Amino acid sequence: KPVDEIIDTIQDKINKIGAGRKPINRPMVEIYAEAYKELQDIRNNGASAGIRTGFSMLDKSTDGLKNGASVTLAAKTSQGKTALALDMVLNIAKQNIPVMFFSLEMPDNDIADRLVAKESLEQVSGLQFRNFPLPDGEKKYWGKLSNGFNQLGGYPLFFEATPSIPLNKLRIKIEKAIKTQGVKIVFIDYLQLIQGNKSENRRLEIESITRALKQFALQYDIPIVALSQLSRNIDYRGEEHRPVLADLRESGSIEQDADIVMFIHNATTKQKQEYGLKSSENNENIRELI
Repeated sequence: KPVDEIIDTIQDKINKIGAGRKPINRPMVEIYAEAYKELQDIRNNGASAGIRTGFSMLDKSTDGLKNGASVTLAAKTSQGKTALALDMVLNIAKQNIPVMFFSLEMPDNDIADRLVAKESLEQVSGLQFRNFPLPDGEKKYWGKLSNGFNQLGGYPLFFEATPSIPLNKLRIKIEKAIKTQGVKIVFIDYLQLIQGNKSENRRLEIESITRALKQFALQYDIPIVALSQLSRNIDYRGEEHRPVLADLRESGSIEQDADIVMFIHNATTKQKQEYGLKSSENNENIRELI
């Protein structure tokens, strides 16, 4: 075997010793006590059973993202999966909950730019700075941006940009994040870029990935949110048709292994009319979360 693979295997075995996992054999009275305390917190404090995403209607529907849950956030390309996930990440970190974000297609600098823009409420990029003389650029952007940088520095946010990561390496990195940074929730962008068990059948490979992500969530007792592509078949049904589970790309195992599946969908012309919205530049990108 290659040296790197041998090292990964050894590290995997080392990390499996603990790393925040719950004991396999637990007295039933202990489980009952945890469940009772959770119900008491909900009753007395209005607390959610899981981690709140910061989107009130979503949190009300799901009661938060619960430990051990495998969550899928799916949409077509360029429909806002990463943007919504980063909004959730930022909202969770603001609750002082350590969160890990794996980006398998976008450099970490681009992720940082997006988060700074969200936190500073100013959409800006390096290109915009280059297009303005320094005094104008500084006057227009720098105050808000520096404030955004300062705010982000105080949140328990952790990122890794690793293209096409194998499952065993992903497990090692998740375990390390839990053990060293106390991470309580993991986001992965996106599922189809993870390397599963090698197979000539892509469907079987995806099955190995979704099954492993569910196992990770249960073993480490954290929610794992995996972004996913939708099949192109949805394009042939017209805008009035919302996504369904069968539209999840490349495997039926995604829906089988996920505890929660969410879809992002462009608001239809009919929906815009119902809510009194006009198709203009200001609201062309209105989305529906299903």
